[in-house]
Amino acid sequence: PATIEIDVDSSVKWLQNGAQPTKTARNILSYKGIMLKYHLLGGVAKGAFDEEEAEKRFNSWLEEKAQRIDKKKSDLQKLKEEKKAKALENEKIANEARIKAKEEALEAKNNELKEIVSETEREEKLLLDESEKASKSIEERFLKAYKRIRGASKNGLAVVPVERGASGGSFIKIPPQVQLDIAARKKIIVDEHSGRILVDALLAEEQSTKMNRKLNKVLKA
Repeated sequence: PATIEIDVDSSVKWLQNGAQPTKTARNILSYKGIMLKYHLLGGVAKGAFDEEEAEKRFNSWLEEKAQRIDKKKSDLQKLKEEKKAKALENEKIANEARIKAKEEALEAKNNELKEIVSETEREEKLLLDESEKASKSIEERFLKAYKRIRGASKNGLAVVPVERGASGGSFIKIPPQVQLDIAARKKIIVDEHSGRILVDALLAEEQSTKMNRKLNKVLKA
């Protein structure tokens, strides 16, 4: 910050010579104690007290003023530190709240994941049980062919429906006559492009609905 340095004795002499300071100059002189010393010396001139007393009073004022300035600086520093500490405390509380919210969200996600895993495990068990039951009623040669097709498939699908006239495995159009044979459900027809077994969309929907009902029953149990 800017500071103003003034020679006290020269300024007092300037006033004693009849100088008339402006309001701004007077405020500065008062702040520096020059106006006080000017009046104190005026008291000496009138015989109210001696010059030693005047100097004593002036030094006492300077000391008190220095103490007030030091106290103000100390109070300002203390206030600054308190504001900083309060800001840090508020930030700490905010951070703790954010962390707590994230932890709660993470816990909720973990619980949700556990439920999904649990449902998936139950679904998988049901599907394996159904697969085991179905395998007992299928001829061995057909079952081996099914497992071979499924093992060769990237997504593990051995049976796909015909949708919009195309194979669900290769997405290549199926001839109308072949579609009629598939819908008749009298023999097993394999897609020559994907190697998967073809069924009509209605059968696929029926089996999907049937299986979903079983799954829902198990999951609600």
